[in-house]
Amino acid sequence: MKTIFYILVLSFLRQHDCKPTVKDMQSAELVCLNELHFNHSDVPDISNFGVDAVDNANNRKMFACLFSKMGILDDEQKISPEGFDNFVDILVEAVNANEHAKKMISESLQQCKDIEGRSGGEIGFKLRNCIKRAGAELREKVKKSDSH
Repeated sequence: MKTIFYILVLSFLRQHDCKPTVKDMQSAELVCLNELHFNHSDVPDISNFGVDAVDNANNRKMFACLFSKMGILDDEQKISPEGFDNFVDILVEAVNANEHAKKMISESLQQCKDIEGRSGGEIGFKLRNCIKRAGAELREKVKKSDSH
């Protein structure tokens, strides 16, 4: 699930016509850590989608920063439809799967496009959880379709 976090960073890098690398992805996280004056210990497991992120001020600030840097959150700290679609495109392109599976991924993430909140931090936190939930739901659909 850590891969999904890194793919999120890809959308930011793509907007700048860069060919992203793992180093680039890690540097985006470092940019937010530096801007927020955080250490890694201030946001443990931020990129581990295998565990639930704790809803606290540090995590909200970090998610708002990351999703803003990636263009998913706009200047008003709302989800940018264009930025979100770009994220989904990057995610789908990064998956080594057939066209049907890619379509399922895209469809599963659409539930996250209309998330609202009082702040970029709240929206970012909800978005992270929605992406995690969409991934889990998709895995269950795939399991069921494989067993038939």
